[in-house]
Amino acid sequence: MIEGARRLRQERANAEGQTKNQVKDAMLSGGDVRRTARVIACCSMRWVNVTAVPGIVTTEGRVRFLRLRQTIGVLLIGLVVYLSLTPHPIEIPIEQGDKYGHVLAYAALMFWYALMYLKRRDRMRLALGFVFMGVALEFLQGLTNYRTFEIGDMAGDSFGVIVGWLGAAGFWQAWSRHAPPP
Repeated sequence: MIEGARRLRQERANAEGQTKNQVKDAMLSGGDVRRTARVIACCSMRWVNVTAVPGIVTTEGRVRFLRLRQTIGVLLIGLVVYLSLTPHPIEIPIEQGDKYGHVLAYAALMFWYALMYLKRRDRMRLALGFVFMGVALEFLQGLTNYRTFEIGDMAGDSFGVIVGWLGAAGFWQAWSRHAPPP
């Protein structure tokens, strides 16, 4: 089934007189390709056809309300930094509950930003930036007298980034299955 879908997409590109790379270049530059925003699923690098995702992507492949979404993203980052360095962190009443908090926080950050930035290169930079942020915040916690340095928290941050990335990829793939054909 996957091979058939790949063959159909290649035939469409050939029928338009475009090579696969030309289609990819057009969609990554935000160009209109057959009135369908085409994005690359971040993990599998398979083509995913997405018609205008309500509230997220327009038919031209541009993210709607990008400034607002970026502002919310910055506020989310600020919240994570605050909760990482506050003397009174949120207590999750289960064993190793703070690790779940780390995974959830960084998964939410990566998922939020992965829905805004559709290029794999941008997502990779974001992922590395969030992992670096988690490591830096953990070292800063070690410098305080009220928080502790834990390598397990860094692992939770990194795992959360992976979960967020995969969650965004799953979102695009699920949407492409239910999107109307171009």
